[in-house]
Amino acid sequence: MVGALCKTITIDMCFPHRHILAAVHFNFNLQRECQKNANDAEQIKFTYPKFKNGEATVRNVRVSQNFGESA
Repeated sequence: MVGALCKTITIDMCFPHRHILAAVHFNFNLQRECQKNANDAEQIKFTYPKFKNGEATVRNVRVSQNFGESA
């Protein structure tokens, strides 16, 4: 019955709170820890965005995202 109902209405009506789940997931992954190299120092990466005309931006390398898999 629910499946037939969802075919006739939009996806947002079937899953009204998925934006909340997306926001929680986004905030959780913002606070990921930095990756460490063999010397136990934080890894960094350099990016060269076009809008900076060749100037480098230094950023930390983060651990991979958590998509809800249990460890």
